[in-house]
Amino acid sequence: MTEALCLLLEKAFEEFHIQEIEAKVDPNNKDSITLLKKFSFQLEEAYESDDCTCLYTVNKEKVSAILSGRSKGKK
Repeated sequence: MTEALCLLLEKAFEEFHIQEIEAKVDPNNKDSITLLKKFSFQLEEAYESDDCTCLYTVNKEKVSAILSGRSKGKK
């Protein structure tokens, strides 16, 4: 999943020039939250509803150093 998220972020920010990405996550899904935090996603909101969703966001500036470091490691 780490590689998939890395590729998604690279494509979204570099090719499609998206400014921010949101991820809605079940607060009980600790593996997904750990992965998002690894890529500098930050908790924005926790909804108190039937689905108990948490909203995490990241922008290009927050994640660019991580992505460039991963790209250098692939060479």
